[in-house]
Amino acid sequence: MIELYDGARRSIFRIELLQSYDWPDEADRIAEWHETGKVSPSADSQWQEVADQIAAGCTNTLLHVIDLPLNDYLRYEFAAYRADNLATGQGVRIALRDSHPSLAEIPSEFALFDDTVVWYRYDIASGVKLGWELDDDPAVLASCQGYRDLAMAHSKPLLQFIDELKDGQR
Repeated sequence: MIELYDGARRSIFRIELLQSYDWPDEADRIAEWHETGKVSPSADSQWQEVADQIAAGCTNTLLHVIDLPLNDYLRYEFAAYRADNLATGQGVRIALRDSHPSLAEIPSEFALFDDTVVWYRYDIASGVKLGWELDDDPAVLASCQGYRDLAMAHSKPLLQFIDELKDGQR
């Protein structure tokens, strides 16, 4: 999988659809967020690699389709997006599923690495990642590009989204 990230030259687009994820390496960061309301930038070298790739001209967008009100995991994740994703230059966007019912048509999480599609598989109840699957069917690529365009059209940049949230939704 890392080869796809490293090999992308023009663009990377990833869509997330779950309201929480179970990543073993997040426990300390979630605890920090619960304690301070903030997340320290990650020391993982992957973030410098992302920044370097973006500086070399490869666009990188993460779009998360969510539901309101925000749960604790999404609040934490927004803080982590600020600490890491935005700091690298990655575009982070948020779309509201309830406001745009057509977003429910997106069948699964996926990423586009230039013209390559990768489907992500999760246990929906727990948020545990089960794996991924490469798909080289041109019709699937066209379909995923359509889902990307649909989600982008109904999304906002993370900071704008946060600024526009009403107090009861936070």
